[in-house]
Amino acid sequence: MRNKSLSLKFTGRLKVIAMLSSGGDVSLFIGSGKTRFADLNLDVNSKCNPDVVASATHLPFRNGVFDLVLFTDVIEHLPKGRELGALKEIARVLQRHRKVVFSCPNNVLLFTFLDPAFWVKGHRHYKFDEIRTLFEKAGLKVLTIFSSGGIWACLNNLWYCLITYPLRKLLSIEPPIPSLSIREDIEYCTKKKRGYTVFAIARKEQ
Repeated sequence: MRNKSLSLKFTGRLKVIAMLSSGGDVSLFIGSGKTRFADLNLDVNSKCNPDVVASATHLPFRNGVFDLVLFTDVIEHLPKGRELGALKEIARVLQRHRKVVFSCPNNVLLFTFLDPAFWVKGHRHYKFDEIRTLFEKAGLKVLTIFSSGGIWACLNNLWYCLITYPLRKLLSIEPPIPSLSIREDIEYCTKKKRGYTVFAIARKEQ
């Protein structure tokens, strides 16, 4: 239960992901960034120092080599129309009856409107039905899907996009972090129909 213990080190969305990740003999984290949950971490950005530099749509692995794949908050960053291709790649590298843990922004009007990346980069948000359809087409059966998080998670994201990120990039300044994390963590402890983040667990059937 390696990933269960990891949940104690994180808050909010990352804590939920750690709790959903039941571990496995060999696990892969796609789009890991600087976060380390899995045995093998993959990211398209070499500056994050992942174990493997590659795209989610072209995974450099043999068929059926992983017990668990983490694909969290990545799908919305892929070029539009490439989502299904990435999920098919995940299904390909998964062993039969093994699982993928997934998350993405929920397509709720308030959260979409308050997402700066939606307006600047075309950052996409997804509905439950859209996610189910994509997984089914990729040969992955959704076992559970829910959402959690709320306005505090949204405000935390706004602070990062409008304050933290610009100051880091433009002035190399590390701005103070507002005390939103505790409230955000509480929000993520409760499942909501219209939460800020959608979480899903799916299994490879064939």
